[in-house]
Amino acid sequence: MNVLVVELKFDLSFCNSLKEKRNLKLSLSENIKRKFKLNVSEVGFQNDFKILNLGLSMVNGDLSYLEKIVPSLREHIEKNFDAPIVDFKYACIKWSWE
Repeated sequence: MNVLVVELKFDLSFCNSLKEKRNLKLSLSENIKRKFKLNVSEVGFQNDFKILNLGLSMVNGDLSYLEKIVPSLREHIEKNFDAPIVDFKYACIKWSWE
C-alpha cells in the first residue's frame, strides 16, 4: 500500500471574511476531488481568513502513479485557483503493517 500526502498553504490576503474563504475552499476542494480523486481537508488556520491550509491524500497500489500526479496536481491548482501557493509539501510513502 502506498500513500500520497500533500500539504498546501495559500495566501488569501484578498479575502475579506471566513465565508469568502469557505467558498474558495469548497470550490477548489471539489475541483481537486473531481480531477484527481484525492481526499481534501482543511488542516490548519481555520479561523484565519487570510490563509488556506489544505491536506490532500490518496492511497494507491502503484507508488510511481502517486509520484507522477504531484507535478500535474500543482500545475492544475496554479492554473485554476487565483490565490498564490506559499507552501507545497508532499510525501509518497510505502506503507506496510509488517
